[in-house]
Amino acid sequence: MEKTSTAHRTKKRYVSRMFSGISPNYDLVNSLTSLFIDHYWRFRAFKALGPASKGLVLDLCTGTLALALSTLSRAPGRVIALDISLEMLLTGLFRHKRRPELKRLDLICSDGEILPFMKDTFDGAMVAFGIRNLSDLQKGLGELSRVIRNGGRLVILEFSRPSMPLFAPLYRFYLSNVLVPMGGALTGDRNAYQYLADSIYEFCSPEDMALLIRNAGFSKIKTTGLTLGCVTLYQADKM
Repeated sequence: MEKTSTAHRTKKRYVSRMFSGISPNYDLVNSLTSLFIDHYWRFRAFKALGPASKGLVLDLCTGTLALALSTLSRAPGRVIALDISLEMLLTGLFRHKRRPELKRLDLICSDGEILPFMKDTFDGAMVAFGIRNLSDLQKGLGELSRVIRNGGRLVILEFSRPSMPLFAPLYRFYLSNVLVPMGGALTGDRNAYQYLADSIYEFCSPEDMALLIRNAGFSKIKTTGLTLGCVTLYQADKM
């Protein structure tokens, strides 16, 4: 147990430092390496959020606020954006300081596995490409379940491993030979993008992820593969 706790703390510190270091060009790398398809992925997440987007929504692992602002630009709700990296939050705030949606956005720098909110606070919650960076995935999902009210909606976007025989090896080649070098060149931290590439292949399958979501207290779980299975969209309702 102590060894597991130490590993969790080590990963948490590493993730926080890593994202703080790459925050200035993080959005640029995401858009370039996804050929700007990341905008479409966020649109799909917004659509999956459904009526919850009109209420109070938590954006966990918000990073530089891309999903939070994308959602607020399309719906009249309010978003609380939380991230463990203060630098990521400040980068997003500075970059989007003139956007009117900021009036409906609150920022919190905190641990995603110990959420500073009361039970049943949110109408919905969303996570874009950050859930795999939690040191204790089941604990993080449990916290999301705790703070979402009954009937509320959880939406998660996360990278996954394509299963198509011809495309799967091409995708792995792309991660190693495009994402890592380009991310390293634009941020000055090749190791960070090597970690991000490796974490995609170390993360659980969509089937196992759906089971973890169910075990956390959600039902009506849907998994949708996007862009030939490079990304999986998870949708679930709090029971």
